[in-house]
Amino acid sequence: MPLHKSHSSYSVVEGRPFFEPIIMSEALIVTAIALPLFAGLLFLWLQKLEIRNLGLISSSIAFTSLICILFIWDTLPYNETLLVNIPWIPSIGVNISLIVDGLSLFFGIMVTGMGILVNIYANYYMDPNEEGLGRFYCCLTSFMGSMLGVIFSDNLILLYLFWEMTGIFSFLLIGYYRQDTLAANNARLAFMTTFLTGIFLFVAIILIGILDGTYLWSQIIEMGMNYTDHPFWSYLIMIFFLIAIFGKSVQLPFHFWLPKAMVAPIPVSSFLHAATMVKLGIFLTARFYPLFQTSEIWAPTVMVVCFSTMLFGAVLSLLANDLKELLAYATISQLGFFLGFYGLGGTAGVKYDFIHIFNHALYKGSLFMLVGIIQKATGIRDIRYLGGLWKHMPLVTVTCFLAAGSMAGIPGTTGFLSKELVLSDLFERDWHPGLYSIVLLLVATMIFKVAFSVRIFAHLFIRSPKGDKFKVNHPGYAIQISPFILSALAFIFGIWPAGLEMFTGSFFVSSLHLETTTSLQLLHGWKFETVVSIGILLFGVGLFLIAEKSNLWWHHHKIPDWGGFCDNNIERLTTFANRFTSFIHPDSQSIKVGLLLLGFVLAIFWPLSLETIPHENLIIHSVRLAISVFILFAVAAVTFFRLPMAKLLSLSISGFLLTLYFVYFLAPDLAITQLLVEVITLMILIMVFALASNRAAPRKIVLSTVPRVTLSVCVGIAAVSASWVFFQGGVDSGIDDFFISNALTLAKGKNLVNIILVDYRGLDTVGESAVLVIASMAIWSLLQVSTSPKVIKLIPSSILKPMITCFFWLVNIYALYLLLRGHNQPGGGFIAGLATGISFILLCMDTQTRDILSLSWFRAQKLAAIGLLLMIVVATTPFLLSKYMLTHYPWNIPTPLLFDIGVYFVVVSVTVGIYLSMRTRLSRRDPNAY
Repeated sequence: MPLHKSHSSYSVVEGRPFFEPIIMSEALIVTAIALPLFAGLLFLWLQKLEIRNLGLISSSIAFTSLICILFIWDTLPYNETLLVNIPWIPSIGVNISLIVDGLSLFFGIMVTGMGILVNIYANYYMDPNEEGLGRFYCCLTSFMGSMLGVIFSDNLILLYLFWEMTGIFSFLLIGYYRQDTLAANNARLAFMTTFLTGIFLFVAIILIGILDGTYLWSQIIEMGMNYTDHPFWSYLIMIFFLIAIFGKSVQLPFHFWLPKAMVAPIPVSSFLHAATMVKLGIFLTARFYPLFQTSEIWAPTVMVVCFSTMLFGAVLSLLANDLKELLAYATISQLGFFLGFYGLGGTAGVKYDFIHIFNHALYKGSLFMLVGIIQKATGIRDIRYLGGLWKHMPLVTVTCFLAAGSMAGIPGTTGFLSKELVLSDLFERDWHPGLYSIVLLLVATMIFKVAFSVRIFAHLFIRSPKGDKFKVNHPGYAIQISPFILSALAFIFGIWPAGLEMFTGSFFVSSLHLETTTSLQLLHGWKFETVVSIGILLFGVGLFLIAEKSNLWWHHHKIPDWGGFCDNNIERLTTFANRFTSFIHPDSQSIKVGLLLLGFVLAIFWPLSLETIPHENLIIHSVRLAISVFILFAVAAVTFFRLPMAKLLSLSISGFLLTLYFVYFLAPDLAITQLLVEVITLMILIMVFALASNRAAPRKIVLSTVPRVTLSVCVGIAAVSASWVFFQGGVDSGIDDFFISNALTLAKGKNLVNIILVDYRGLDTVGESAVLVIASMAIWSLLQVSTSPKVIKLIPSSILKPMITCFFWLVNIYALYLLLRGHNQPGGGFIAGLATGISFILLCMDTQTRDILSLSWFRAQKLAAIGLLLMIVVATTPFLLSKYMLTHYPWNIPTPLLFDIGVYFVVVSVTVGIYLSMRTRLSRRDPNAY
């Protein structure tokens, strides 16, 4: 490896609006992550269009990400770190912070490179006529984007977000065959294991943020982990990180989920469970190695757990008969070695770790694909009943020989170089009792690896099959391209060690790697490690021959399975969760609401007990007192009335009376809004009671009048007292002065309420509108709205009919007036939408409006989508023009009016759509019902 500067330097790239000149590296790294993350959704649409070769399209997405990463790799100076900071919510300091260094580039190239080959393989492996094929490629492509998100995240919160996304997509891919109960259960087991261990990662990240005051890895690595000042918390953070790492990289005692995950399609196993997801633990270990390796408990903890897992997996791999299960245990063993290797490293760093990881990705990815080819050609996956395949699949035979040879470590493969480097590293150390144990574990594991590697090749291709004869269908050469490329790379780099060292050495990270001046060679002469390496090969072949002679493979071995134990515990956890949910979320609505209100009272009274309720200058004006008394009587009546309709009317009266308060305090916007909200709420709730009237008799109310009244009074006192204490303390943020003084200059309007909703806090309005649309869509789906609502005649009066029509047009003219004046006078899109919604609900009562309601433009869902889209376009277009979001257009276009029109569409669609949904449901049940 050439000598270069040993200290990494940082170059920071700050984000900027689109369409401005930006640094190429920033655009490329964002594209590499975002493209597969969002492009995966396209496959759901492409399948509906019956487009073929979705795997090739998915591989082109992976290829684009790979090109972006390769360009950065080529332009980024050796041992330098690029920090990309893209503002997301800069007002609260939340940004999309990315880090590009040798570690992230190496894993990024490995993920995208494997993504290309796996997708090409999947294109010919998966049945093109499968119903869920679009869902498969959607999850597979989005998973790759999530992996890249973890790899390139500098912000640890962002890293955790992508970490959990990989678990979600893994769950969907393992359980791809949803009709298979075993696949669903094993997917759940894998997800629960990785998710629960991932919680420890989240807690550790939060603790790091508290101790260091930042969540940016680039800043944390400069501060380091202070084991002296905070020994307990530092050790706890490290242990929590290791739990998450062991869970994701299937180390004891979390190893059980990977063999269970072999129910997934072969491309999933090749990509997730051989080359990428299970290596996330390796990546996280390498990333945090400079932070944790100075702790005295790091090395013993990692080595004991991981080297035990290494030998455990190797033994079980030799005993397994299912090909995928065999490779799964071999993967567990090799992952244990990778993690234990970082435990062996000293404070100066490690050497050649990327060679070991790269070698494993080559041969294990190839072997998993070959298993799929053999299963597809023969219909058999049990190695005991296969043999003689070299006659039918010569290219598969050569490919498997190279892959299995690399796993065994025969000369001429990358596996041999990896094995030699491990032995050389061990024998160069100072010998002590602990090192003797490590060497024995490693040598024993390598012997087992040679044995099951020989078994794979010999049983599949050399020996004659011992079971019933089976038919072999030629798999075709297209499906063999990907595994052949991986095996060929293992051979090419195996005989060209200088090229392998040049490739992996270019990803040098000074805080992780130990720089060395020795060059990698095919043979280093006769040394002690050479003799040991030859002995490992001979003993491995001997172990295979002994097992073959004793007919070991035909015995049914009981492999320790902790998956059943975990399945039972998950069932117990589910039972406990259901019981706990029934306790805090009972069937009785009165108890449910009572518990919520009681929690509110307790939460409010506790801090209020430390405050003094102000009582001086208590002046109550006669008008306010009169309004309060009437509201009090109306609210009290709700508690004492028994008929639901009487309760509803009483509650509505209290709402109408509250309008007078807003009028008294000169708040016409709030007064009009309150009035219209009460009207439309009353109309919709009447329909709710009409729908519920034909249902079974309601349960007897558990809470009697006295507890209900007492709880209601306590809630009122708590709310009033909290408001009183808060406002008496005073709020001098200056934000009201800012709003008032900048209303004309920035927002170009005089109505402060509308300006706040449309300009100052327009992003909140967009979010609230989105929530409103989503909630209404749920209601529409629950009520099963038909495409052509059946409107029943409710008001046959010939006198009232023309009055409703006249009222409809008058109200909508007034709504248009409110919409147009909203930016300078009381009004706006929300108020106008409520008015139009009321007019349409009244119009729905007439049978003659059926043609109006069934017009193509009046589809509640489409209108809501149009309104929300219009709001988003108006809000984001200035951002695309290098201005802040919600900035007014420079061409005197009434931007607030366009935004208000979007709000208007959303409100009208939601109110009328919900009402029509209930009307349709009611008309189906009883055409004569009100």
